Amino acid sequence: MSASKLAAVPKKLITVARAVLACVALGASPGLVAFIFDPRMSARDLGMSAFQGFIYAACIGGPCWAVIPAVMCSIDSRPFWTRALAIVPVLGVFCVLGCFAANLILTGLHLVDRAHFADTFWWSLRTCMLVTFTFGLINLGVSTLQSRLASAKEELHKRQIAEERERKTANRVFTPISCSTR
Repeated sequence: MSASKLAAVPKKLITVARAVLACVALGASPGLVAFIFDPRMSARDLGMSAFQGFIYAACIGGPCWAVIPAVMCSIDSRPFWTRALAIVPVLGVFCVLGCFAANLILTGLHLVDRAHFADTFWWSLRTCMLVTFTFGLINLGVSTLQSRLASAKEELHKRQIAEERERKTANRVFTPISCSTR
């Protein structure tokens, strides 16, 4: 896609596309790990696992993408550990509720047996928590590093402006006044 066409795409659409791609990647990751380490797993099993993982990731990731930016804006100036302690309960609540909703969807699609709903829920909850907390804390670390980089760039820019003003002031003071004689 050319730069002019990409500039015409609304920013919100790009954000939604990123969220969907992240859900696909996060949903497929447990199945891909199992496919790599289990020689008995077929490509069909991988596809079913990726589809189910996408449903879990969408049920957990959708609410997270809607709520976490608002939470982060309110605690953005706090230290990293304070932000991490504030985000962990939010991720935990969305993980439990999203996992339960995904299991209901999968039961409705007859991919999860009703008789084994509780067992499937507890098993999937462990995987969902691992993936959610890992991704959430990595994302928090990356956003912290990005904010530090932005503040360092801003500080550097302020220093460059101050140095430029200082140079201009020094040039005005030491510039000899030329007298022209006519």
